[in-house]
Amino acid sequence: VLIGAIGVGLIWLGSRVLNRQLNVSEFMQLALVLGMMLDPIRKVADVYTRISRGSAGADRIFKVLDLPPEAVERGGDRPVQPLKRAIEFRGVTFTYPNAPAPALNDLTLTIQRGECLALVGPNGSGKTTLVNLLLRFYDAQSGDVHYDDQPIAELRLTELRRQIALKVLPEGFAA
Repeated sequence: VLIGAIGVGLIWLGSRVLNRQLNVSEFMQLALVLGMMLDPIRKVADVYTRISRGSAGADRIFKVLDLPPEAVERGGDRPVQPLKRAIEFRGVTFTYPNAPAPALNDLTLTIQRGECLALVGPNGSGKTTLVNLLLRFYDAQSGDVHYDDQPIAELRLTELRRQIALKVLPEGFAA
């Protein structure tokens, strides 16, 4: 629309030159000014696009922030100390609601204290599910997750989560 309006303006200015109401140098000056207006107007349009995207992102963030906190402390009342030995997944199976197949099926894994673990695999292979089970965002349908030989279901949830740190790297980056 804007480019069309500038084109019409140039045609109108050209007609004024032909009718000798405007000389050629004045026409060139006005055409140059009109051309110089294009870039700032395009940048304003880009700002609007960025604001729209930012607004959509902010809406998603505020929806998460507006979620009520977990009302009831799920799990036990055992205090959680810093990890001394290992975290173990013992025969863990988990299926998301309405999913055709389990995200994790009879998984057994031991992560020793101080060990660095990289979860690598294609989408849907259970990487995020494994972490979500460890943090008790979900509970396994079968099997157990243990923190120093204690089932995490018996531990205080907030204290358990305070003991765990994650380092998430963007795709294609290495630690």
